[in-house]
Amino acid sequence: MARLAVEAKYRGYATHGLPGVGASFTEGVDRLMDDPFVVGAPDECLEKLARLHDLGVTHVALRLFWPSMAQAEALRMIELVAAKLLPTLQKL
Repeated sequence: MARLAVEAKYRGYATHGLPGVGASFTEGVDRLMDDPFVVGAPDECLEKLARLHDLGVTHVALRLFWPSMAQAEALRMIELVAAKLLPTLQKL
């Protein structure tokens, strides 16, 4: 659900020459999807977060609203995280 909004944000960063992104950001956000972001279907996110937990990570920051997202999309994302991720993460 976040992919298009993340792409738009980082395309803007590239346009402005943000260090680390630069004008060469032609491959989109694919190279960011595994690190530093955890983006994907709920099962993919749980797998990535479990790996981080195994490495000793105890806190993560969730960004569930991105520029260009409608409020309804953000609310659906919040509901999805609450229903599909939090119950499993609380057991870790």
